[in-house]
Formats: sequence, C-alpha cells, structure tokens
Amino acid sequence: MMEASTRIAQIEQELQSQESRRKELLAEMQMLQREGTPQDLPLSESVPQSSEEKLALFLSLFGTRRSVYPRLWKNPKSGQKGYSPACRNEWVRGICEKPRVKCSECHHQNFPPLDRSAVYDHLTGKQTIGTYAIKEDDTCCFLVADFDGEGWETDVTAYRRSAEELGFEIAVERSRSGRAEDLLPRLSG
Repeated sequence: MMEASTRIAQIEQELQSQESRRKELLAEMQMLQREGTPQDLPLSESVPQSSEEKLALFLSLFGTRRSVYPRLWKNPKSGQKGYSPACRNEWVRGICEKPRVKCSECHHQNFPPLDRSAVYDHLTGKQTIGTYAIKEDDTCCFLVADFDGEGWETDVTAYRRSAEELGFEIAVERSRSGRAEDLLPRLSG
C-alpha cells in the first residue's frame, strides 16, 4: 500500500500540472475574447473537422463585435419577430423594464459576450443569434449576401469572381434548412 506522503506528493504534482494547464487555457481564452477582425485571423485552407475548429472558424468570420450580440425574438401573439441585444437581465422581474424601456437605453444592461458558448448554442439550434458587422470604432468588417431561387449557384460564382477581382476575400457558406438536426452532425466530431 502506498504511503500517504507519497500519494500527497503525487496529488500536489498533478494539481500543479492542472494549474499550469488552467493558466494556458485562460491565456488562450483571453486572446480569443479580444476584439479582432476577420482580416486579423487567418482562415484555414482545410475544412474544419472538430467542433472547436468549427466554432473558431465561425468566430473568425463573424465575431467582429465580441462584447454584445443580437438574439432573435418572436412574439407568439402578433407573429412579429426581430433581433435585440442578448441580455442576461431580459424579462427579469424588477430589473428589466421592457417594453417600456428600450434595451439600448436600459441602465441594467448585462450583455453576454459573443463567445464559443453563444455560437455553439446558435449552431445547435438552442438560440438564433446575429452578429454586428459594425465594430466599436464604427468600421465595417464584412458584407453578407443571400442568394436564393433558380440560378443561385451562378449568382454566387459571379459575386465571388467580382469580389476577388476587386481584391476582397470571400467566404461562401451554403446554408441548409437551419434545423438543429442538420447542423449537429456537422458540428460534432
């Protein structure tokens, strides 16, 4: 049977190792949370395979403003829908004063950051989020175009060719139905 002092030394060594790993992960997380533009982040030439690679790609393309992101809302009575900044205090009794006070004017704003967790929830269908292409310094980092209907493939090819001729980087994303079951197999593994 192992002596207690030997086991204590092993535990201390393992805890030190885990603390080092924790510090590495915190440093990486802080780097990823810093405001960055898609131009600052290299795009992979290969198709992302793991969930982490897919989340990182999404954030590199659309994570322009990380301090806040819009979330889709729907009014079941009227059928109206739109986007408002995601807020941890939304509809919290005694704190949130919607609809009397607009989110942009609320003194109790508590916006969660656009991070891997928010993107994961979006890609797995738990929530529908948007992104703000306008950064805090009022610069725009990307343009999104939606091509539907007959001939969309030709339109996308022409759009891509024109953008590349003008010197713009372009990323094409072919959407599916948007249903979570379509996204889950692509997100995992």
